[in-house]
Amino acid sequence: PMDVPPMLAPRVQIPLREERPVKVGRLVTNRLTTGRNFEVSFNVTPTNLARGWSSILRITKSYKDVGHHFDRMPAFFFKPKSTELFAVMGREHEFEDNEYVETDYQLPMLRTSKVVGRLYGDNWTLSVNGRVLHTLRGYKERRFPAMMNASVWIGDRFYMPAQANISYVNYTILPDDEEDAPPVTDFIAPPQPGKYPIWPPGQPKQKVKYGYALPETITTGRNFEVSFDIKPIAKSEHMTSIIRLTKTSTDEGHFFDRMPAIFFYPESTLVHVVMGRIGDPQAHVNPTKDLPLNTKSRVKVRLQGNSLTININGKEEARLNGFDGYAYMPTDNVTVWIGDKFYQPAEAWLYGLNYTILPDESPVPTPAPPPQSTEMVKKPTATGKGYKLPKRFNTTRNFQLCLAITPYGRKPVWRSIIRFTKSEKDKGGYWDRMPALFFKPGSTEIRAVMANQANYDTYVESYSELKLKMTSRVCMRVEGDLLTLTINGVLADLAPGYCGTKYQDTSNVSVWVGDKFYDSADAELLSVNYTTIPDDVDYPTCLTVRNESTVPLGPLIKKPVPGTPMLKDPRRIQFGRLLADAHSTGRNFEVSFDITPYSKKGNRTSILRFTKTENNKGSKFDNMPGFFFQPKSTTVIAVMGRSGEHHASVPSSQEIPINRTSTVKARLDGDRFTLWINGSFAGALAGFQGLAYPANSDVSVWSGDRFHPPADASISNINYTALPDGEEPNADDGSTETPSDGSSDGENPPTGSPGEGSEGDYWAGEPDGDSEKKEAADEEGPGDGEASDGEGSGEDQAGAGEGSGDGEAGAGEGSDGEEAPAATPAATPATTASEKAPAPVPETTAAEKAPAPMPATTAAEKADGSMTEPKSREATVPLPDKAPAPTEAPPSKDESSKGAPEEPNKRNWLALGNLALGFLCLILLMMLLAAAEHEERSKVSGGSVEAVVRCKSVASAVSDDATIATGARVALS
Repeated sequence: PMDVPPMLAPRVQIPLREERPVKVGRLVTNRLTTGRNFEVSFNVTPTNLARGWSSILRITKSYKDVGHHFDRMPAFFFKPKSTELFAVMGREHEFEDNEYVETDYQLPMLRTSKVVGRLYGDNWTLSVNGRVLHTLRGYKERRFPAMMNASVWIGDRFYMPAQANISYVNYTILPDDEEDAPPVTDFIAPPQPGKYPIWPPGQPKQKVKYGYALPETITTGRNFEVSFDIKPIAKSEHMTSIIRLTKTSTDEGHFFDRMPAIFFYPESTLVHVVMGRIGDPQAHVNPTKDLPLNTKSRVKVRLQGNSLTININGKEEARLNGFDGYAYMPTDNVTVWIGDKFYQPAEAWLYGLNYTILPDESPVPTPAPPPQSTEMVKKPTATGKGYKLPKRFNTTRNFQLCLAITPYGRKPVWRSIIRFTKSEKDKGGYWDRMPALFFKPGSTEIRAVMANQANYDTYVESYSELKLKMTSRVCMRVEGDLLTLTINGVLADLAPGYCGTKYQDTSNVSVWVGDKFYDSADAELLSVNYTTIPDDVDYPTCLTVRNESTVPLGPLIKKPVPGTPMLKDPRRIQFGRLLADAHSTGRNFEVSFDITPYSKKGNRTSILRFTKTENNKGSKFDNMPGFFFQPKSTTVIAVMGRSGEHHASVPSSQEIPINRTSTVKARLDGDRFTLWINGSFAGALAGFQGLAYPANSDVSVWSGDRFHPPADASISNINYTALPDGEEPNADDGSTETPSDGSSDGENPPTGSPGEGSEGDYWAGEPDGDSEKKEAADEEGPGDGEASDGEGSGEDQAGAGEGSGDGEAGAGEGSDGEEAPAATPAATPATTASEKAPAPVPETTAAEKAPAPMPATTAAEKADGSMTEPKSREATVPLPDKAPAPTEAPPSKDESSKGAPEEPNKRNWLALGNLALGFLCLILLMMLLAAAEHEERSKVSGGSVEAVVRCKSVASAVSDDATIATGARVALS
């Protein structure tokens, strides 16, 4: 057996006893002494699976992850989405800092396993629960030397923490035949930061003496500052000593000989500072100028982070880097010498000597080199299958790849654009796609795949097509936790999950323009640039530098322009895609969009949402409106909130077809919210009078919200039009009074209110014929979709201008003689599409309420007073800046709109004729009533009804004098 080496380090060190959960960057101790031969053991209990590589335990002397000496000595990990163990033990040879062994099975979940890693002689061995699983040879001449002050991390700073608990971490130094181990490993608490005067009390100054040690020892810090005032009085022909801090009895070449030691050069007052570090006990630095003789100078020697500096009279005069991972850790029982016992003392006086322990901070990493961009393609290059660039390239963990591409056509299959790879396979393994870009089938929409160690198929997509025969700039970027894709400078998509799972820096990577697995894209590459981005500092910094919070999917449209489509070109609906956040809405409005569904989903899916809140539903302004597909269907459901019912909704009466573009339109006007599909009425919801949301600004528009899966569909031509606002009761004060329309005739009768047949129920198409709502509507008058008085039926029967009959289907017909209130003119143009809806309240016969209090006729008035011919489906509404005269009714259908006024004598003759006709009708009625007493009563009664209708029709047709015609109607009634 080998003899125990002559060292003061304890054989067994226990950095951790109690059970603790693994966390990011949990430092247990930085005072561990390592051996050339050792055994490390711990108990681990997996509690869940992490999506990527996850850290369990790391012993290290560096602040780097991988690729340097002492990074992993050793380090233990779980593989992605697994509890399979991966144990790394570096060795002192170029490119051998990541040698590993692993288990062939997963450790049992929620059960404790004992893991042992042992390095002895030539072998690195991994055991679990007493069973040796794997051994790796080749360490005998390549073992790391024994070192002091190694750090023990339970979960490191570079990878996500393992979902596990760990306890009883033991490190045992095994026998070795070498004698290069550190001299001590006493564990002491790190000293508190602060200034510690070490000058002998009662002495204002001290002459430097040969071999003069202060009686009290001190405890040093990893970061510190030694400061003093010195007045040189002469030069010496030898190297002379000023101050030395040491823990040894030797001059140089060993741990802790000089920590630091300060000298004057021969024949000079040039300061020379030696500060040992691991692997270099003679590290030194000196300024370029001598100190002046017989003059007091203030000298500060400072070690912090990676740098040792010399500051003289407030100015930095020298700097030495390279202390990250190699600086001595806090040490106790350090002796302070004012003039040591190895050199002649300096001819100088010292005034005040202080040792200041500086706070321990994570060392500032060495600044990364500036990003370097590599231009891979300079000339226009058509993508071809299997075309590999002749030169190979190096890739980095963080990078940006940008290319200029011009597509010329679409193909029905996947098409390859460019691929970076180190493998001969298409997908499913390391380095297959790092990255790879494709066109999706039948489209110029881009999918960019960037594998990582947790998922070989992580990707982002453009969600919109590149325009044919136009050059677009496409950039994908890996930095922080995100993979992002931008198209022409606009962020299109992002995918998280890269912290702790990125591929390491890789050399000799092949670049294919197109690849050998897919047909080439019908496109032209104009340039390809690969830019390196500085590496992550550690895992926590990676998470905070760039994540879903710091890089949101911001608005595609910065400032929506009223009257222009919000989204003109088709774009696939995306989860949480903000289109605009500065949109303005109206109390009355019309919103329309084109949509092409590709499939049905099992859950309710989001299409489009206007909102002012961060909530899904249940609060004011959540949906104003929102559009969704029903589960397993393409039935559109439109949600339009209102006071007291913020999730009021109406579904469409039918599904929209798959792979075909349909137009969806929703309209809120007055009391009703209606839904149209491809121009056909699809549903209505009443009850908004006095309860509708007011006009709002700064409304967010989402194409795919953050609460539901996105619909598998494309959306385009999103248009929002604010309609003129008619005055209505205030929803907040509970008022029910209907104001007048401002005409000279005074107040109009009120229209239907929510308490009068507008209960907020919806109709998806025509209601059932025997429903209670249909009967209620029938009692109130026409307007439920049935033909009346010769008017057209079905959808062509929405307004007075749509029927063909006696031309007298006025608003008073079927509504107890009430007149419709005139709409208040507004600056926003109203739409002109008419609608057929079974409203239970009295309505005008035109698609929009008439601008005058008189009954509407079959023709609409233009702004200049001329007449238009009746239309079958649309009724033209007067422009808001030209209100018609309130007391004049438009001419009848049979009259010319441009004819001269009737002569007075002609009008008088017509008036007398009307009066005579009225008397004749009265006489006829009296005769019919008398005849009703005879036996043929029923037959005569039927004839009377026919006669009354005929008289009424004749009187109405020839009447032109308002007073006489009204008198005739009163007499008839």
